[in-house]
Amino acid sequence: GFVTSLRGSVLRWSGNMTEAARISAEAIAMRQETGEHLFAADAFCDLAALQLTQGRLHAAYETCQGALRSVEEQARSGGSRASVAGFAHARLSAVLREWNEISAAVQHARRGVALSDQWGWADGVVFGYGYLAAALQTSGDAPGALQAIEAGKRAAATLSPWLAAQMAATEAEHQLAQGDLAAAAGWATDSGLKPDDPLAYEDAALYLALARVLLAQGQQQSDAALIRQAIDLLNRLLHLSEQAGAMGRVIEILVDKAAALQALGDTKPALDALERALVLAEPEGYIRTFLDQGGAIAPLLHAALKRSIAVEYVRRLLGALQR
Repeated sequence: GFVTSLRGSVLRWSGNMTEAARISAEAIAMRQETGEHLFAADAFCDLAALQLTQGRLHAAYETCQGALRSVEEQARSGGSRASVAGFAHARLSAVLREWNEISAAVQHARRGVALSDQWGWADGVVFGYGYLAAALQTSGDAPGALQAIEAGKRAAATLSPWLAAQMAATEAEHQLAQGDLAAAAGWATDSGLKPDDPLAYEDAALYLALARVLLAQGQQQSDAALIRQAIDLLNRLLHLSEQAGAMGRVIEILVDKAAALQALGDTKPALDALERALVLAEPEGYIRTFLDQGGAIAPLLHAALKRSIAVEYVRRLLGALQR
């Protein structure tokens, strides 16, 4: 069961979501059969991570609840509440933040970090701080978000260069969100990443951060060439993510692409990208992916209303944006 879980994780990170889902379900069945609730909870957490990547927020929420129930069952049978609960709380935070339930997202993220830290589960600490930073940023606590990022970077540096690179890219995205384009651009330069590099799925998050930096630079400098460079990279990431079945990332990329096309004044293709994002996102209740674009997304959402695209959903997003 343990080896099967690892195999599911490897498949997920290598961009094979369909096979990863099948293997993860096998791992859960194996672990439940043994009656070892701790191992079952761990398998549930792996599946929740996969479902988040697939854009299946409701399924991820229920899977995290299943993980926490397994942890409680472990405690009732005489065991302790295991560190794996930290992963469950952290991933619940990601779902709740996307649903714009920010206070609950912060609470679950803090709980996730505390549990992982208590047990010395280093990768749980790294990912937990990433989720906490996102929740704090959305709550308006920018200094707290950067403190969480710094703590995550310190933990990642003890584990692997790959995790350290992920956290550095996460920091750059938070710097963008806080309006510090110079710092984010510094990361882009220091990273050595180039928009025309060959893409591998496990590095997609790094290149998505690079695309966002390029877009922000192009918008600030009114440089259409930089914006087109960002769009080209987004298109390549879109293809990669679609092939992987990573529909959660597909939604993010489509929203970024819509904003980039709108910045060039290409309203028709921008609306086409936004419409596809809305169609994919509505059943799962995505909110923050759209709101994180800030006021720049509002004209496109109003244009979508005029085209009668996902009318009730767009009205919900506009209401949330206004609040």
